[in-house]
Parts: sequence; structure tokens; C-alpha cells
Amino acid sequence: MDHNSSSRRASILVSAFALFLLPSLACGSSTPEVIPPTSEGAPQAGAQAEPTEAQQEPTSAPPTEPAPAGSSRSSPAPVGSQVKVGDITFSVTEVVSPADDIVRQGNMFNSTPVPGSHYLFAKITATCNLSADESCNLSGFEFSLIDSAGVVHDAEIFVAGVPGTFEAGDFFGGATKEGYLVFTAPEGDERLILKYEELFGGEAYLALQ
Repeated sequence: MDHNSSSRRASILVSAFALFLLPSLACGSSTPEVIPPTSEGAPQAGAQAEPTEAQQEPTSAPPTEPAPAGSSRSSPAPVGSQVKVGDITFSVTEVVSPADDIVRQGNMFNSTPVPGSHYLFAKITATCNLSADESCNLSGFEFSLIDSAGVVHDAEIFVAGVPGTFEAGDFFGGATKEGYLVFTAPEGDERLILKYEELFGGEAYLALQ
């Protein structure tokens, strides 16, 4: 083998080795190195981070004025007060509770309240505020009873033989009607409210106790 052949063979071996080595080096340099975050700039244990603008507590809203007495369940008219709604002024003048014996004596077929409840009479007095030639109308169905749990109780209409119950009908300006509305209410409830609601108008709330 001459010198030139040996030199060419050596060159081929060097070139082959270089082709094998370069891809290996390139492959190793393409893998990213993950650097864990340092503690610099992060809140230390037990330290409070400053709140951002969105996290800052909002300023307290100005206090709202309480609702006028009689205008809502949370602000009923005091016991014995008069309330004017539309063309009628009315008030509760008497509350009879319990009234089970009165209902039982009125008619043997009157139903017995469910356990835990009893009959209650609320006597209303209503005056029509129109002129003497105009009339108001009340049926009794405009009234309901709200107990302390927020449950609404409609007036009992199938109670017979009880004297003095409210009678539906018209009454002219200046005239006054009165009578008992009959409800069933939870026993021992001392936060009962009478609600009056016009068919196409306002409403009022009156405390019974």
C-alpha cells in the first residue's frame, strides 16, 4: 500500500468519525434545561402579599333608610294603627287567639286545625274615603296571614255559624264595615302579620301582636 492510499484511508476515517460525533453534540445541546424558580421576589412564609386593586375591600355603602311602617313584611304597622291603601282606611281592632272553641261551637262540621295550629280571629274595621255617592268594595279575600316563618295563610271561608265574621260587599263613602277574618295559625307564634293587597293596587302589612 502506497503512502497516498494510506492518507486517503486516514482522511475517510476522520471524516466518518466527525459525521458520527457532530449529530451527537447537536442532539445534546437541543434539550432545554429547566431552572427552578428562586425565592427572590416571592412572599416569605407568614408574610402578607400586598392586595391588588381588585382585591382591596370595597368601601361600605351608605346606610339605607328603613322602609315606612306598614309598607313591607319587615316593617309592619304597629298594633292598633290605621293604614290607608287606595280609597280605604282600615285597622285591626281585636285579635282572638286561640279561637278553636268558638269555631267548634259554631258548627259541628267545621274542620279541626291540623296539629300544631289553631284558629285565629282578626277583627278589621274599614272606612271608605270616597264621596257619599261613590262606593268601595271589600270581599275579605284581600287579606292573608303571614307567620314568622314566612308562610302565607289564606282566610278560612268554610267556617259556619260564627257570629260577627266579615261580610263581603260594597259600602259608600264615609261608611265603615267591620268583622272578623278567620285564619289558622301556628301555635305559639307571636310574630304574626296581617297582609292587605288590592286587586290592582297597593298593599299593607299590620302586626297582630
